[in-house]
Amino acid sequence: MTELLANSLAEDIREGDKDAFELFYRMEYANILHFVRSYLGDVESAEDVAQNTFMQLWAKRDSIDVSRNLRAFVFTIARNNAISLLRTRARMGRYEDKVNLEAFCHESVTDQI
Repeated sequence: MTELLANSLAEDIREGDKDAFELFYRMEYANILHFVRSYLGDVESAEDVAQNTFMQLWAKRDSIDVSRNLRAFVFTIARNNAISLLRTRARMGRYEDKVNLEAFCHESVTDQI
């Protein structure tokens, strides 16, 4: 993507142009997906993070600095989302070892619920 096109898209997206956003999405989605998959290791999680990244871009479009690289901004959002997911997985992994899931499925617990 040329710098001129990127700057133009950044300005248009910032102004709420859905067509510009869709064009940028189509140009960069596969790149973002590949990037976050390298962090996460699985396609499903990478797809979720990639989708979330573009949703965040749209939600934060007012904060786009058109003098900066839009692509770098999106990759930063994607990286932060991937790292956040990895941290969540790490926390859940620590708790899974301590939780006896069978205890929650016992009839007495089910009856009390």
